[in-house]
Amino acid sequence: MILPDKRLAVCADLVTGGFAADIGTDHAYLPSFLVRSGKCERAIASDINPGPLEAARRTLIGEGTADRVELFLADGTKDLPLEGVTDIICAGMGGELISRIILEDERTREMHIIAQPMSRAEHLRKSLFEAGFSIDEERAVRSKGHVYTAARFVYTGRREYDEAAVYTGGLSPLREDDREYVRLMCERMKKAAIGMAAARPDEAAYNEHILALIGEKWKL
Repeated sequence: MILPDKRLAVCADLVTGGFAADIGTDHAYLPSFLVRSGKCERAIASDINPGPLEAARRTLIGEGTADRVELFLADGTKDLPLEGVTDIICAGMGGELISRIILEDERTREMHIIAQPMSRAEHLRKSLFEAGFSIDEERAVRSKGHVYTAARFVYTGRREYDEAAVYTGGLSPLREDDREYVRLMCERMKKAAIGMAAARPDEAAYNEHILALIGEKWKL
């Protein structure tokens, strides 16, 4: 069995149902692992480009999971048959792209959303919060020299959220990888505030405001 790296393994851990759809699947390592490990009975693997789908097909054949993972060439979820799907996975993309994929299809409100952004995680959280999604669980993980975060969102209809939660989500100060993720993020925000202080003082002040809120809770 091909085991996913730590980043994708966290996404697998966050899956709670028996039928997952992996959007932007690349080599289909994650959906293949989910069905072969018994966590899911079946899965969908989709990608916008035919090249990755062919690589995914080879993975599924090699792993003996082609009969339980269905491949689709699709842009996001809008052209996918999602009846019965319990979990939507968007991993390895930018936060803006993930939020677009989720918010352009109202069917996603009925599913768990497993999101693993490579950038702009704050944009993803804010967009989904404002659309009525809440974070059910979030974890950071070290993989290949980087620290990533992955979260499970559920639609609750609530649109109130804490300003600091846009940046720290459901991460916990009690977990080492979560603290490292937030520490590195705060370092980037501090540098950004210094760089924009002269030309964009309002944005710099807002960064400092958020850093103060995070610092109060996280004691960094």
